[in-house]
Amino acid sequence: MPIFTLLIILFNTQLMASTPTNTYTVFGKTYAVLTSGENYSETGVASWYGEDFHGNPTSSGTTYDMHKISVAHKTLPLGTWVKITNLDNGKQIKAEVIDRGPFVKNRLIDLSLAAAKKLDIIEPGTAKVHVESINTQNSTNHVESIQKLQMGAFKSLKNLKKMRHKITAEPSLNHLQFTIIKNNNVYKLIAKGPSNTINSLKSWSAKNHISFIEVKTGV
Repeated sequence: MPIFTLLIILFNTQLMASTPTNTYTVFGKTYAVLTSGENYSETGVASWYGEDFHGNPTSSGTTYDMHKISVAHKTLPLGTWVKITNLDNGKQIKAEVIDRGPFVKNRLIDLSLAAAKKLDIIEPGTAKVHVESINTQNSTNHVESIQKLQMGAFKSLKNLKKMRHKITAEPSLNHLQFTIIKNNNVYKLIAKGPSNTINSLKSWSAKNHISFIEVKTGV
């Protein structure tokens, strides 16, 4: 599917350049990421993506594995868990949003190959589905882990804010929470988020040669 390969190349390029941090632009259209996936419920068309993307990085920073259940959505926050019902046959799955897309007109959600198999839409290619967010704490197959990183200690609050802006300029990191701690005239920047986002932050830090310190949850 060459057009899908082109889509992912263009999407990755434009996503990196998108501003402000809660929006991104693909093919000239700007999408606003929801501040929360809570109470999300929508009906639309699901499609699926497979081998052309297998092994490539997703918007969440993880590697796409078509043999694992996951989904891509244009506006739900990365890390949101959803229940998807195939309205043609009643089959259901629970999956985590780890990627952006689909960027084809009138498509609501993109399924991994494994997810598409569970919903039995491999042969037709698309299906009408209902998508609703679920409470991950009550999910039988996922409990979200919250982690923290200290992203530097600064004598200048201005420099700390520059670092925070640099981090949030990366779209995959736009729903991190930040805390500023002052101790003996030194400002510490603490980033907090779900494990998949913190892993993305670690990867981003390594690429940008920025050191970090692990912080125990609850500190």
